[in-house]
This record gives sequence, C-alpha cells and structure tokens, in this order.
Amino acid sequence: MRLFGLLKKLGFDRLSRRDIGKSGERIAVKFLKRKGFKILERNVRLSFKEFDIIAMDNEYLVFVEVKTAASDSYGHPSEWISPYKRKHLINGARLYLNRNKIENTPVRFDVVTIVFDKGNYEIGYLPDAFSAD
Repeated sequence: MRLFGLLKKLGFDRLSRRDIGKSGERIAVKFLKRKGFKILERNVRLSFKEFDIIAMDNEYLVFVEVKTAASDSYGHPSEWISPYKRKHLINGARLYLNRNKIENTPVRFDVVTIVFDKGNYEIGYLPDAFSAD
C-alpha cells in the first residue's frame, strides 16, 4: 500500500496532525467504498463545521466523522466525540440538508476511527454512532 509505505518511511513523528488526519480520511474513503458506500463529497465546509465525508449507504445519507490518531496514548479516537461535537455535527447536517433541499431521506451519523501503530493501522467503524433525536 503506497500510503502505508510513505507513513512507515517518514515515521509518524515527522508528520503533522493534519497529515495524519488526511491519511486517515483517505483510508476511511477506501474502507467505505469497499463496504458499498457511494462517496458524494469530502471535506464539506459549512459556516461552523467541516464534514469529513458525506456518502450514501443504500437509502441513507451518511455524515461520516473520521477520527485518526498516531497512537492510542490519549485514548481511543471513538472517545473523542463529545456531546458538544455531536451537537455541531447534527446542526451542520440540518444546514446541509436545507441548503441542498434534501427531504424525506433518512440520515445517519457514522464514525470511522484509524489508529496508527508502528507502521500498521487499525480501522474501527461505528455505524449509526449517534442520532439527532
């Protein structure tokens, strides 16, 4: 895997948090495509939030948050989505739906986690991680 080789060659200590995050997003996109998702958009900026990935999974419009870490020394990335962050994601999704005039489409919030460890990585997937209710 070219990305894997680059990360291993460079060493994680030389990569910025942004580089690690972008690498995680690329891995997440490949992972979701293998699961049959249709990727609609990436890095969608709204006034106060950026969505990492917006995709379709069968009839669901899915807002995917990708959390990537160089290690799990600060806890697992799945633990990093606070109630405040969830509220931002939900409000951002409502804005996205309104701006794009999307109605009568079920919405879901998924989380993909990537944890790098000594040149390898582990992917975690949390479908329907939280709801707007």
